[in-house]
Amino acid sequence: MSAKRPKFLTGIAAVAVNAALKAVLENPAISNLLRRQHCHIVILVPEVTEGDDWMKSTTSAHCLYEHSVGAESDWQHPFKDIARSKANQLWQGRSTGNFQTQFHLLCQGETLYWGGVAREGIVVTCSGFQEYFDRLIAGIVADTLIALALNNWDTSDDKKDVATFLT
Repeated sequence: MSAKRPKFLTGIAAVAVNAALKAVLENPAISNLLRRQHCHIVILVPEVTEGDDWMKSTTSAHCLYEHSVGAESDWQHPFKDIARSKANQLWQGRSTGNFQTQFHLLCQGETLYWGGVAREGIVVTCSGFQEYFDRLIAGIVADTLIALALNNWDTSDDKKDVATFLT
């Protein structure tokens, strides 16, 4: 069995996270509204496991990247655990990432908080700020990842192979 991950996302997660954090934390119009200056970010992408029969391929979550802002010892809450719980709920379709937590789908020990996005097969969550700012950061990260991945594809040899593959 071999596992495959999205190849055009390789090596760009840190760039996307840093761009999002810079956009929010270095913008006084937004950063002055934040209750804290620390958080944890989680990015999940699909990992496809293939066996001998392609019809029996399975897809599972792969943690592409995690990033913390601030020392965990200074955190007032377990933001890493909360961000991971948010990501798991989003990945499994038990949350939409917005302000309507689906309480009837919560499992024992999961977070009640929201603040993430699921976009085009990518899940990004953030925990540490107000939920709406967590979601803002997650959205910026996801959209930046998608744009950078498209740029990676656009400048790769794979783009040239599309016409051949489709004919």
